[in-house]
Amino acid sequence: MKRYTGDVLISHGDADNMVPLYYSKRTTTTFSSVELVVLPGAGHMLTLDYEEKVVRMTLDFKSLC
Repeated sequence: MKRYTGDVLISHGDADNMVPLYYSKRTTTTFSSVELVVLPGAGHMLTLDYEEKVVRMTLDFKSLC
C-alpha cells in the first residue's frame, strides 16, 4: 500500500463491534492523502444500514479527486 499515492476514503461506524475504529484511524497513517469519515451509530454493516449516505459520501469524495 505504500506505493499507492492516490486519494483514499475510509468510512467507519463508531458502533462497529467487529472491527475497532482504532484500525481505521491507524490505517490513515499508511496513505499520504486520506479522509476518515466516522459515522455515528453505524455498525459493521454501515454500507447496508447507511447505504444512501455512504454512496453520496463516496460520490462526493470521488468528484473532489
